[in-house]
Amino acid sequence: MLLSEFAFVRPDIIKKVAEFAVKEKWGENEEDLSILQKYIDYNFEIAYEQNLIKFAEDKSYCLWRVGHLVTDRGEPITILFVKNRLENKQPYLALFVFKGIEFDAKVGDSTVREKAPKAPRYKFPSYHANYKLNFNFDHYLSDHESRVAAALPNLTSYQRYLIVLGAIQTAHLIASQVAVPQWFRDKNASVGGYKWLLPLRITDPDLSKKPNLVAALDPDNDSREYLVRTLLPPEWAYANARAVISSIDAKISHWV
Repeated sequence: MLLSEFAFVRPDIIKKVAEFAVKEKWGENEEDLSILQKYIDYNFEIAYEQNLIKFAEDKSYCLWRVGHLVTDRGEPITILFVKNRLENKQPYLALFVFKGIEFDAKVGDSTVREKAPKAPRYKFPSYHANYKLNFNFDHYLSDHESRVAAALPNLTSYQRYLIVLGAIQTAHLIASQVAVPQWFRDKNASVGGYKWLLPLRITDPDLSKKPNLVAALDPDNDSREYLVRTLLPPEWAYANARAVISSIDAKISHWV
């Protein structure tokens, strides 16, 4: 279940979550919460799949814990949804944001003492360094040439091909040190899933430095291979990775 199908969520709800949560970079500036929006969208999908939405007996309201986000005092953050009275709209409406393990939720004329639901468990698949890599260089170097050219300027297309090929193969070999899980849902899909990101460090192999590019991999377990679907600037890949990491991870903290 997608959050956009389940409930109407006003922008002020997203802002309140950002206000309560430990401060981190959720976008290009203070007003931009696009990374948080994706975190909320994807974590709701995961929580719904794991039956972690806590419904009242009469389904008049429900509670959802916002992933693994906490306040600076370590308190969980929970959104209260109430039944939407508007017809032909999402069944629920996000009404309040609470912090704390327990809180008083006002629903209609009643006040109910509630507890925060459980946080989701992220069930990453194993990364298989023995899988074959399947490339689509026309996509990287022709369809999206500007991305690679921005990361590797002043080179010919063939030079970029050689460099990108070597960088992806090297990252695949050391995947146990560098591979990062992500939650990915295609814009036309109704469900998402776990996939992998490989940071490509071309100008400096230092793992504490920002990678030049990030390769997005789709697994094909039947064929025992990874399709290297596309190459992204690290700041573009960050949100999908942050969505399924319990706290800011050293592997991605310098991507934005």
